Amino acid sequence: MTSFPVVGRLPDALSSTVAFSGCHAGRHEPTWAQQEGLMLQRSARFLERKGSHARFDGPLDEAAALPDVLRAIGLAVEHYDSLRTRYRSDADDGVVAIVTGDGQITVRVYEADGTEVSQMAAWVIEALSGESFGEDDLPLRAAVITDRGVPRRLVLYVHHLSADGAALSLLHERIRRLSADPRAGFPAAWQPCEIAEFEASEAGRRQARVADERLRDLWREIAAFGPVARPGTGAPHGFVAATLRSRAVAAAADALARRYATSVPSVITAGFAAALGRLIERDRYALLLAAGNRGRPELRCSVANLSQLVPAVVDVRPADFREVCRSTALAALHAYRNGHHDPSRHRESITLAGLPLDPALPYLVNSRNDVAATPATTSPNQQTPRVRELRAQSAVEVLDLGEDPQYFSLGLSVFGADHLMMMGDRAAFSAAELGTLQNSLESVLVEAM
Repeated sequence: MTSFPVVGRLPDALSSTVAFSGCHAGRHEPTWAQQEGLMLQRSARFLERKGSHARFDGPLDEAAALPDVLRAIGLAVEHYDSLRTRYRSDADDGVVAIVTGDGQITVRVYEADGTEVSQMAAWVIEALSGESFGEDDLPLRAAVITDRGVPRRLVLYVHHLSADGAALSLLHERIRRLSADPRAGFPAAWQPCEIAEFEASEAGRRQARVADERLRDLWREIAAFGPVARPGTGAPHGFVAATLRSRAVAAAADALARRYATSVPSVITAGFAAALGRLIERDRYALLLAAGNRGRPELRCSVANLSQLVPAVVDVRPADFREVCRSTALAALHAYRNGHHDPSRHRESITLAGLPLDPALPYLVNSRNDVAATPATTSPNQQTPRVRELRAQSAVEVLDLGEDPQYFSLGLSVFGADHLMMMGDRAAFSAAELGTLQNSLESVLVEAM
């Protein structure tokens, strides 16, 4: 075993090599979601920054020993092509996905040694994301956190072309089950090469045409709004962010979702839409939403990047937050119908709608559909006093992260119901304004209780 350097207060890690051989190998054209990711990567350098790829941490079965967890990780790597895929440039300035059948990955093992496991997980993510992925790197970095030698938590960091947040949630659950029972097996699902094959088929082309027609109608509606970007701050372009850690948001979103019979992500998106609408003084505007694209049965359990951006028109005019939630959820559902689309044809749809080739909708929401708060033991109405108490513990951190240009003015990433990050362009929003907007989002949800 070798050791890794300390990150912050993170102790040295031991490493274990997990080998794989005789697996499916080959190459395929990037899927639509991967093509879109590559387009964004070319226009937004922040996607190449450290820490910009998919991340996840979750608990492990208490009965599993470390060798069981390492074996389960190996089984997952052997099964899922996306975890064995490298992305290489080709002669036409494109990218080809190359799946390798033999190799090894290194799993880091950190001992908590009395440190709270959740705090350790945050430090471990920082360590795993310390360097960008190179063309020769496999797309998976994994770590196990132990407490007195017993595995407690699995931390995953995966190249954004190989997996989205939903895929990492599926991967974590599969590794957890395999750790407890190596015979648990894998649910049937398409691998990325099969997704690319479908997209190139007549059925895939037909789906692309239908999505084009719907997207064109949406873009026409958006074009009628006129300018949607906020006037600039006068500052130079740059990358700013604000993170919100709030158990009050988690509890309020859970209570409101149950009260309104909707999902936690829908509530958080509605809260963001309402808070942003107040700041930019617009009561009806367009957002870009990250669509999960897992409606097709063959895709529900795919460990792959299936997320694509689609426009949605949100209406935050109603005074009743229930109605804002309802209208936002309906707008999102309408947008998600067009989620699985050919991004090249999408750009054509934008042109046919009379918009510039790259309209760069300024506001983006990226939320995993499986984000959920911890189930409450009380009714939504009984939670109101607790939510107000929890708000006193909320923490906002604002960061100015450099000069990289952005492809959006403001984006919200929902890593968990209690962990929100807003990222933006300094030329449109200052870091302090993002912090204020986080507090405003929290206020919208707490006041709706």
